[in-house]
Amino acid sequence: MDPCGACNFKCKFCPCNNSDYLSQQRHEVMDMELFQKILADIEEFPQQIKVINLYGFGEPLLHRNYVEMAKEIKDRNLCRELRCTTNGYMLSPELNRKLVSTGIDMIRISVEALTNEDYGDICDVSMDFNKFVENIRDLYEVSRGTNTKVSVKILNVALRDEKDAEHFYDIFEPISDYTYIQDTTQAWAEFEAYVPKGNYEAGNIGDMMDEDKICSFSLTNMAIHSNGSVGVCPQDWKFATEYGNVRKTALLELWNSKKLRGFQIAHLSGNRRKIPYCRDCDVCVSNDDVRKYADKIIERIKHA
Repeated sequence: MDPCGACNFKCKFCPCNNSDYLSQQRHEVMDMELFQKILADIEEFPQQIKVINLYGFGEPLLHRNYVEMAKEIKDRNLCRELRCTTNGYMLSPELNRKLVSTGIDMIRISVEALTNEDYGDICDVSMDFNKFVENIRDLYEVSRGTNTKVSVKILNVALRDEKDAEHFYDIFEPISDYTYIQDTTQAWAEFEAYVPKGNYEAGNIGDMMDEDKICSFSLTNMAIHSNGSVGVCPQDWKFATEYGNVRKTALLELWNSKKLRGFQIAHLSGNRRKIPYCRDCDVCVSNDDVRKYADKIIERIKHA
Protein backbone atom coordinates (compact mmCIF):
# COMPACT_ATOMS: atom_id res chain seq x y z
CA MET A 1 0.00 0.00 0.00
CA ASP A 2 1.76 3.12 -1.25
CA PRO A 3 0.98 6.21 0.85
CA CYS A 4 3.05 8.52 -1.34
CA GLY A 5 4.25 8.03 -4.89
CA ALA A 6 6.50 11.09 -4.73
CA CYS A 7 10.08 10.97 -3.49
CA ASN A 8 12.59 13.49 -2.16
CA PHE A 9 15.49 11.60 -3.81
CA LYS A 10 16.35 11.25 -7.49
CA CYS A 11 18.32 8.02 -7.38
CA LYS A 12 19.85 7.13 -10.74
CA PHE A 13 18.75 3.49 -10.52
CA CYS A 14 15.05 4.28 -9.87
CA PRO A 15 12.39 5.43 -12.37
CA CYS A 16 10.43 7.46 -9.79
CA ASN A 17 11.96 10.84 -10.66
CA ASN A 18 13.83 9.77 -13.78
CA SER A 19 10.90 9.21 -16.11
CA ASP A 20 8.06 11.47 -17.22
CA TYR A 21 5.81 8.49 -17.93
CA LEU A 22 2.50 9.09 -16.11
CA SER A 23 4.48 11.10 -13.58
CA GLN A 24 1.45 13.00 -12.23
CA GLN A 25 -0.42 9.77 -11.49
CA ARG A 26 2.67 8.04 -10.11
CA HIS A 27 3.54 10.90 -7.76
CA GLU A 28 0.15 11.23 -6.10
CA VAL A 29 -0.17 11.33 -2.32
CA MET A 30 -2.89 9.01 -1.00
CA ASP A 31 -5.81 10.92 0.47
CA MET A 32 -7.16 9.78 3.82
CA GLU A 33 -10.63 9.03 2.43
CA LEU A 34 -9.08 6.49 0.08
CA PHE A 35 -6.94 5.12 2.91
CA GLN A 36 -10.01 4.56 5.09
CA LYS A 37 -11.78 2.82 2.21
CA ILE A 38 -8.81 0.48 1.77
CA LEU A 39 -8.81 -0.42 5.48
CA ALA A 40 -12.52 -1.16 5.40
CA ASP A 41 -11.98 -3.37 2.35
CA ILE A 42 -9.16 -5.25 4.06
CA GLU A 43 -11.50 -6.10 6.93
CA GLU A 44 -13.73 -7.95 4.46
CA PHE A 45 -11.11 -10.61 3.75
CA PRO A 46 -11.94 -13.94 5.45
CA GLN A 47 -8.44 -14.25 6.95
CA GLN A 48 -6.02 -11.74 8.41
CA ILE A 49 -3.55 -10.29 5.91
CA LYS A 50 -0.07 -11.64 6.63
CA VAL A 51 1.95 -8.54 5.78
CA ILE A 52 1.12 -4.96 4.87
CA ASN A 53 4.05 -3.06 3.38
CA LEU A 54 3.10 0.56 4.01
CA TYR A 55 5.31 1.92 1.27
CA GLY A 56 5.59 1.73 -2.49
CA PHE A 57 7.37 3.70 -5.19
CA GLY A 58 7.91 6.96 -3.33
CA GLU A 59 9.14 8.01 0.10
CA PRO A 60 6.36 7.03 2.51
CA LEU A 61 7.40 9.38 5.31
CA LEU A 62 6.58 12.35 3.05
CA HIS A 63 2.92 11.61 3.85
CA ARG A 64 2.05 13.96 6.69
CA ASN A 65 -0.34 11.38 8.18
CA TYR A 66 2.01 8.41 7.97
CA VAL A 67 2.18 7.86 11.73
CA GLU A 68 -1.60 8.01 11.97
CA MET A 69 -1.92 5.50 9.11
CA ALA A 70 0.48 3.02 10.68
CA LYS A 71 -1.16 3.32 14.10
CA GLU A 72 -4.64 2.68 12.73
CA ILE A 73 -3.53 -0.42 10.82
CA LYS A 74 -1.99 -1.81 14.00
CA ASP A 75 -4.89 -0.76 16.24
CA ARG A 76 -7.39 -2.50 13.94
CA ASN A 77 -5.18 -5.61 13.81
CA LEU A 78 -5.43 -5.72 10.02
CA CYS A 79 -2.24 -7.70 9.47
CA ARG A 80 0.19 -10.03 11.15
CA GLU A 81 3.10 -7.72 10.38
CA LEU A 82 3.37 -4.07 9.31
CA ARG A 83 6.52 -2.93 7.51
CA CYS A 84 7.96 0.33 6.22
CA THR A 85 10.85 0.97 3.83
CA THR A 86 12.28 4.50 3.80
CA ASN A 87 15.34 6.34 2.57
CA GLY A 88 15.68 7.59 6.15
CA TYR A 89 16.19 11.23 5.23
CA MET A 90 13.27 12.43 7.36
CA LEU A 91 14.05 10.40 10.47
CA SER A 92 14.50 12.46 13.62
CA PRO A 93 14.30 11.77 17.36
CA GLU A 94 10.74 13.11 17.41
CA LEU A 95 9.55 11.11 14.41
CA ASN A 96 11.40 7.99 15.58
CA ARG A 97 9.43 7.92 18.82
CA LYS A 98 6.15 8.42 17.00
CA LEU A 99 6.91 5.62 14.56
CA VAL A 100 7.88 3.15 17.27
CA SER A 101 4.80 4.09 19.32
CA THR A 102 2.56 2.86 16.48
CA GLY A 103 3.74 -0.72 17.02
CA ILE A 104 5.14 -1.01 13.50
CA ASP A 105 7.02 -4.30 13.17
CA MET A 106 9.81 -3.44 10.74
CA ILE A 107 11.45 -0.22 9.58
CA ARG A 108 13.82 -0.82 6.69
CA ILE A 109 16.25 1.96 5.81
CA SER A 110 17.80 2.08 2.36
CA VAL A 111 21.25 3.62 2.61
CA GLU A 112 22.31 4.87 -0.82
CA ALA A 113 25.88 6.04 -0.12
CA LEU A 114 28.48 6.44 2.62
CA THR A 115 29.45 10.08 2.07
CA ASN A 116 27.71 13.38 1.47
CA GLU A 117 29.40 13.65 -1.91
CA ASP A 118 28.23 10.23 -3.10
CA TYR A 119 24.69 10.96 -1.96
CA GLY A 120 24.81 14.03 -4.17
CA ASP A 121 26.09 12.00 -7.11
CA ILE A 122 23.78 8.98 -6.80
CA CYS A 123 20.64 10.58 -5.37
CA ASP A 124 20.97 14.27 -6.30
CA VAL A 125 20.32 15.23 -2.68
CA SER A 126 22.19 17.28 -0.08
CA MET A 127 22.88 14.93 2.84
CA ASP A 128 24.41 15.36 6.28
CA PHE A 129 25.61 11.77 6.55
CA ASN A 130 26.71 12.00 10.18
CA LYS A 131 23.31 13.32 11.24
CA PHE A 132 21.65 10.62 9.13
CA VAL A 133 23.59 7.91 10.99
CA GLU A 134 22.78 9.45 14.37
CA ASN A 135 19.06 9.48 13.54
CA ILE A 136 19.23 5.77 12.70
CA ARG A 137 21.13 5.14 15.93
CA ASP A 138 18.41 6.96 17.84
CA LEU A 139 15.70 4.93 16.11
CA TYR A 140 17.49 1.71 17.01
CA GLU A 141 17.89 2.74 20.64
CA VAL A 142 14.31 3.90 21.10
CA SER A 143 13.03 0.67 19.51
CA ARG A 144 14.81 -1.56 22.04
CA GLY A 145 12.33 -3.43 24.20
CA THR A 146 9.54 -2.84 21.68
CA ASN A 147 8.07 -4.80 18.79
CA THR A 148 9.93 -2.71 16.19
CA LYS A 149 12.94 -4.09 14.34
CA VAL A 150 15.35 -1.94 12.34
CA SER A 151 16.90 -3.11 9.08
CA VAL A 152 19.59 -1.30 7.07
CA LYS A 153 20.72 -2.17 3.55
CA ILE A 154 22.88 -0.62 0.88
CA LEU A 155 23.21 -1.32 -2.83
CA ASN A 156 26.53 -2.54 -4.15
CA VAL A 157 26.69 0.41 -6.59
CA ALA A 158 27.45 2.62 -3.59
CA LEU A 159 30.51 0.53 -2.63
CA ARG A 160 33.82 0.65 -4.45
CA ASP A 161 35.56 -2.27 -2.79
CA GLU A 162 35.78 -4.58 0.23
CA LYS A 163 37.01 -1.70 2.38
CA ASP A 164 33.79 0.22 1.69
CA ALA A 165 31.77 -2.89 2.52
CA GLU A 166 33.54 -3.28 5.85
CA HIS A 167 33.01 0.42 6.55
CA PHE A 168 29.26 0.00 5.93
CA TYR A 169 29.04 -2.91 8.37
CA ASP A 170 31.18 -1.09 10.94
CA ILE A 171 28.74 1.83 10.92
CA PHE A 172 25.40 0.08 10.77
CA GLU A 173 25.68 -3.39 12.30
CA PRO A 174 25.80 -1.97 15.86
CA ILE A 175 22.63 0.10 15.24
CA SER A 176 20.36 -2.28 13.33
CA ASP A 177 18.81 -5.71 13.76
CA TYR A 178 19.45 -6.71 10.15
CA THR A 179 22.26 -5.33 7.96
CA TYR A 180 23.01 -6.39 4.38
CA ILE A 181 24.41 -5.44 0.98
CA GLN A 182 22.23 -5.96 -2.08
CA ASP A 183 23.28 -6.34 -5.70
CA THR A 184 21.69 -3.89 -8.11
CA THR A 185 19.69 -5.63 -10.81
CA GLN A 186 17.45 -4.47 -13.62
CA ALA A 187 14.50 -4.49 -11.23
CA TRP A 188 12.38 -2.08 -13.25
CA ALA A 189 11.15 -3.42 -16.58
CA GLU A 190 11.29 -0.93 -19.45
CA PHE A 191 13.62 1.38 -17.51
CA GLU A 192 17.35 1.76 -18.15
CA ALA A 193 18.77 1.41 -14.64
CA TYR A 194 22.07 2.92 -13.52
CA VAL A 195 24.35 -0.08 -12.95
CA PRO A 196 28.06 0.94 -12.98
CA LYS A 197 30.63 -1.72 -13.69
CA GLY A 198 33.39 -2.70 -11.32
CA ASN A 199 31.55 -2.15 -8.05
CA TYR A 200 31.60 -4.41 -5.04
CA GLU A 201 29.76 -7.67 -5.65
CA ALA A 202 27.16 -8.77 -3.11
CA GLY A 203 24.70 -11.57 -2.61
CA ASN A 204 21.58 -10.60 -4.49
CA ILE A 205 18.24 -10.27 -2.76
CA GLY A 206 16.08 -11.50 -5.60
CA ASP A 207 17.27 -13.83 -8.31
CA MET A 208 17.56 -13.15 -11.98
CA MET A 209 14.56 -14.90 -13.44
CA ASP A 210 15.16 -18.31 -14.99
CA GLU A 211 13.69 -18.53 -18.45
CA ASP A 212 11.02 -20.96 -17.28
CA LYS A 213 10.54 -19.76 -13.70
CA ILE A 214 7.01 -18.75 -12.82
CA CYS A 215 6.64 -15.40 -11.05
CA SER A 216 4.38 -15.95 -8.04
CA PHE A 217 3.61 -12.30 -7.32
CA SER A 218 0.09 -12.53 -8.72
CA LEU A 219 -0.66 -15.44 -6.36
CA THR A 220 0.55 -13.77 -3.19
CA ASN A 221 0.66 -9.99 -3.58
CA MET A 222 -1.61 -7.05 -4.27
CA ALA A 223 -0.02 -3.69 -5.08
CA ILE A 224 -2.22 -0.72 -4.12
CA HIS A 225 -0.86 2.51 -5.55
CA SER A 226 -1.29 5.96 -4.03
CA ASN A 227 -3.84 6.88 -6.72
CA GLY A 228 -6.00 3.80 -5.99
CA SER A 229 -4.77 1.68 -8.89
CA VAL A 230 -4.45 -1.99 -7.95
CA GLY A 231 -1.93 -4.16 -9.76
CA VAL A 232 -0.10 -7.44 -9.54
CA CYS A 233 3.49 -6.43 -9.09
CA PRO A 234 5.28 -4.15 -6.61
CA GLN A 235 7.93 -3.61 -9.33
CA ASP A 236 5.34 -2.35 -11.82
CA TRP A 237 6.03 1.39 -11.93
CA LYS A 238 3.96 1.83 -15.12
CA PHE A 239 0.61 0.45 -13.86
CA ALA A 240 0.98 -2.10 -16.65
CA THR A 241 -0.37 -4.97 -14.54
CA GLU A 242 -3.35 -3.02 -13.20
CA TYR A 243 -6.55 -5.03 -12.84
CA GLY A 244 -8.78 -2.47 -11.15
CA ASN A 245 -9.03 0.55 -8.90
CA VAL A 246 -9.96 0.40 -5.23
CA ARG A 247 -11.86 3.69 -5.55
CA LYS A 248 -14.40 1.86 -7.71
CA THR A 249 -14.21 -1.77 -6.63
CA ALA A 250 -13.72 -3.54 -3.28
CA LEU A 251 -10.34 -5.20 -2.77
CA LEU A 252 -11.87 -8.62 -2.12
CA GLU A 253 -13.80 -8.40 -5.37
CA LEU A 254 -10.61 -7.42 -7.21
CA TRP A 255 -8.71 -10.31 -5.61
CA ASN A 256 -11.33 -12.73 -6.91
CA SER A 257 -11.74 -11.02 -10.30
CA LYS A 258 -11.62 -12.83 -13.63
CA LYS A 259 -8.99 -10.40 -14.87
CA LEU A 260 -6.58 -11.35 -12.09
CA ARG A 261 -7.40 -15.05 -12.48
CA GLY A 262 -6.57 -14.83 -16.18
CA PHE A 263 -3.27 -13.14 -15.37
CA GLN A 264 -2.41 -15.83 -12.81
CA ILE A 265 -3.21 -18.65 -15.22
CA ALA A 266 -1.14 -17.02 -17.97
CA HIS A 267 1.91 -16.98 -15.70
CA LEU A 268 1.29 -20.49 -14.39
CA SER A 269 0.98 -21.74 -17.97
CA GLY A 270 4.49 -20.50 -18.77
CA ASN A 271 3.40 -17.54 -20.87
CA ARG A 272 5.21 -14.79 -18.99
CA ARG A 273 7.17 -13.78 -22.10
CA LYS A 274 3.89 -13.19 -23.94
CA ILE A 275 2.59 -10.71 -21.36
CA PRO A 276 3.37 -7.01 -21.95
CA TYR A 277 5.70 -5.55 -19.32
CA CYS A 278 6.27 -8.98 -17.72
CA ARG A 279 8.05 -10.15 -20.86
CA ASP A 280 10.77 -7.54 -20.26
CA CYS A 281 11.21 -8.35 -16.56
CA ASP A 282 14.20 -10.47 -15.59
CA VAL A 283 13.97 -10.23 -11.82
CA CYS A 284 12.05 -12.42 -9.42
CA VAL A 285 12.30 -11.12 -5.86
CA SER A 286 10.01 -13.86 -4.61
CA ASN A 287 11.64 -17.04 -3.39
CA ASP A 288 8.58 -19.14 -4.20
CA ASP A 289 9.15 -21.62 -7.02
CA VAL A 290 5.75 -23.03 -7.98
CA ARG A 291 6.68 -24.78 -11.24
CA LYS A 292 6.05 -28.31 -9.98
CA TYR A 293 2.63 -27.29 -8.61
CA ALA A 294 1.50 -25.08 -11.51
CA ASP A 295 -1.10 -27.48 -12.95
CA LYS A 296 -2.68 -28.08 -9.54
CA ILE A 297 -2.84 -24.35 -8.83
CA ILE A 298 -4.46 -23.70 -12.22
CA GLU A 299 -7.18 -26.24 -11.42
CA ARG A 300 -7.81 -24.66 -8.04
CA ILE A 301 -8.09 -21.22 -9.64
CA LYS A 302 -10.49 -22.45 -12.32
CA HIS A 303 -12.78 -24.00 -9.70
CA ALA A 304 -12.55 -21.24 -7.12
